[in-house]
Amino acid sequence: MEPKHILIVRFSSLGDIILATSILPAIKKILPEADITFLTKREYVEVFSGNPNLKEVVGLEKEDLKIGNFVKIAESFNGKYDLIIDLHANLRSFLLRAYSGIETKVYRKAAFRRRRMVGHAFTRGIFTFLPEIYKKEENVIANYFKTLQTLGIVYDGNLPEIFLPEKKRKVTAKIVGIHAGGKQNTKRWPAEKFAEVANYYAGKGLRVILLGEEKDKEINSKIMALAVNKQNMTDLAGKTTFKELAAEIRDCAVLVTNDSAPFHIATAVKTPALVIFCATTPKFGFALSAKNNRIVNVELPCKPCSLHGGKSCWLGHFRCAGSIKAREVIRAIEEII
Repeated sequence: MEPKHILIVRFSSLGDIILATSILPAIKKILPEADITFLTKREYVEVFSGNPNLKEVVGLEKEDLKIGNFVKIAESFNGKYDLIIDLHANLRSFLLRAYSGIETKVYRKAAFRRRRMVGHAFTRGIFTFLPEIYKKEENVIANYFKTLQTLGIVYDGNLPEIFLPEKKRKVTAKIVGIHAGGKQNTKRWPAEKFAEVANYYAGKGLRVILLGEEKDKEINSKIMALAVNKQNMTDLAGKTTFKELAAEIRDCAVLVTNDSAPFHIATAVKTPALVIFCATTPKFGFALSAKNNRIVNVELPCKPCSLHGGKSCWLGHFRCAGSIKAREVIRAIEEII
């Protein structure tokens, strides 16, 4: 019997939540009568607003995620849904499956493979003569779709999608968007290099917008301090909601960013993106190969040194970022715009 009430589970993080939107139209196409609900954290609910493939989005507060409270929520789902699609595969999603008693299809993470990659890179960082083992590049979205194969749903190059209101303004000039932030220091290309790129395009008369959250104000301030053509630059750090950020990115001719969630936002609103990988690697599977995306990355024996980046380079040289020159990034941008 085809499922009529489907609960999809992914609690975090923002980039993974955005990638998960890729499966929604594919499910709706094969199961048009099914009602689909997405279960996530409250802070990510806005990602799904306006999505026609969903009946409902359930956002959990911090209190809801405490084990005792979460078990009660899981029990309350019994009889409400007839299929859970677990795209997180962590402790809480296990408890959801166990206490709801609902049939579940579980995403098989590549986390163990990524950890082995990090461990091997640590060894190669010391013994640089050792050969590279992990050459294959994963694809997180393709792996999401493997969870759905028994429903007759297959991966066909599907990409994430964010639904935005119609444009309120007409874009009359090319805009270069720059998102220089990131949760961890070693995932960030240096501010002075971003400033070179910003200066280059601002000097050519293009509008440059610096994007980011409240915590990205410091790095954006550094870029602005190094800018020569400030009259063509705008700093929007901390001034946009999620949907406003997505709308700004939609209006850009290109988004230049680190390996972070804004890269996936750009793909989801069909804006070409140039993503710079520093301490992490495209081999983790998050480097979506949309037609107009470009990746700038240098593979080193010591890379990837962590799953999500760290405070500093453990070898002290940070060559994964330092060896990527601004002119190389500009050359890649020129291929797009």
